[in-house]
Amino acid sequence: MQPRTLLVLALVVLALGAFIFFYEKDLPSTDERTAREKKVLRLAEDDVESILIEWDDQQVRLERQRPATETGEGGGEGEDAGTSESSWRITAPMSARADRFTVDGLMRQVADLESNRTLEDYDPGELGLDEPRARVTLQTTSGQEVLQIGAEVPASSDMLVTLAGSGIAHQVGSGLLDELTREPGEWRDKKLFEGTRSEVVAVTLTGPGGTVELAGQDGDFRLAALDDRADEEQVNALLSEITSLRAETFLDRTPLTPEGMGLDPAQGTVEAVSKTGTQPFRLELGHPREGTEGVYYGRADGQIFELETRLAELLGLGVAEWRSKSWSALQVFEIETARFEDSSGVLELSRDDADWKRGEDRVPYSSVSDLLYPISELKGERIVDREEAAALGFDLENPELRISLTFEDKGADTDEDTRGEELLALSRAVEGRVAATADGRGAVLLVTEAEVGGIREQLQRSRDAEPLPSEDSNTEEAPEAAEETGKIESPPE
Repeated sequence: MQPRTLLVLALVVLALGAFIFFYEKDLPSTDERTAREKKVLRLAEDDVESILIEWDDQQVRLERQRPATETGEGGGEGEDAGTSESSWRITAPMSARADRFTVDGLMRQVADLESNRTLEDYDPGELGLDEPRARVTLQTTSGQEVLQIGAEVPASSDMLVTLAGSGIAHQVGSGLLDELTREPGEWRDKKLFEGTRSEVVAVTLTGPGGTVELAGQDGDFRLAALDDRADEEQVNALLSEITSLRAETFLDRTPLTPEGMGLDPAQGTVEAVSKTGTQPFRLELGHPREGTEGVYYGRADGQIFELETRLAELLGLGVAEWRSKSWSALQVFEIETARFEDSSGVLELSRDDADWKRGEDRVPYSSVSDLLYPISELKGERIVDREEAAALGFDLENPELRISLTFEDKGADTDEDTRGEELLALSRAVEGRVAATADGRGAVLLVTEAEVGGIREQLQRSRDAEPLPSEDSNTEEAPEAAEETGKIESPPE
């Protein structure tokens, strides 16, 4: 046979092999085909839009709530389109958010329902399918499927089911029936707030302490009434409380009235707005349950329940008690440069990888961190406004120490980092107290002279710190040092 003929045949065989490989690689295996043929329903879980469950005199309707990015509302384009998970809601016999994991569990059971045996010529009355014990209606994107559940199979753990209009009965495991016939209220989601703390952009508290409005993101919240920074620790505690709220017990049947539970009118309310743009979450808090500590009556999304929370304590705080007592809003790791100006002159510090530079000199990291930590951690014993501070004798216009701290500011509407600046100042001491101010805040923090003395002491140490040897000088001096230690030989004279 000619070489050219052999080459052509080889190419044909390779082409045929490639065709078979790519044609069959996505085809199901024999085991997969067998398993698929045993399925009672052949549907994709994500195609189901609603579920109607009927048994005895009970009905539960569950409807899928797709996010705006999936349905195309609000544009539907961009990197985040279609990435959010859909949720479920009970629309009958009540209106409430459904537990997504419970509904997803039901969907898996229905989708995975396998036929152990099929019957085509049967009497529906003999199999209990003329009056089914339960019925599940699945509305999908392509139509409707109705699964009817009949009698139990004697001497087994199976039951009989059929798809309406199919004319075929299937013998399947009976575990699905227990899932279907749970009480309607058991489909509800006990997690009250749907979202994460990073998604919260505004919170309004109304209670014994008055009305407190907080707005911001990622722990950086401000008080609307005072146009001032909110206390970061208290805001974090509030967000943790909101995002972990959970109904301990739903009170569908109780002799208590909403008035008796302190819910009409409510003793306090919490409203949280999420950046996802959904309806604000609103929780009404009532009286504590008698004989308990920290367990209260609550109402949200039309449901009344008992919950364990410390929100009552936070609702008792007035707006002034939410003001931040921290002098600086920055953590040490966020600071890129620091400039200090006092009667001794100007000191400028800037990050240099793992170290700091003082002008052109590299200085030990510890000498700078020991200065920046007391600044970032300084808290006021008392907060006053500028008029009251002036009346107490503090000269805010001529501070003894001015500090400028710069940091990388991640803009909310841009992916680019920009340099932000925080300006701080310390006044002269008056009767053992010093006024600490921050640019952009009307609040004046009164701190002890001893705390300020520690900052001034560390400032002087940073000024006096011995420079670290430069890498160039280490390289240049290395041969001389080696010669002195006898590690290399001197060149011959």
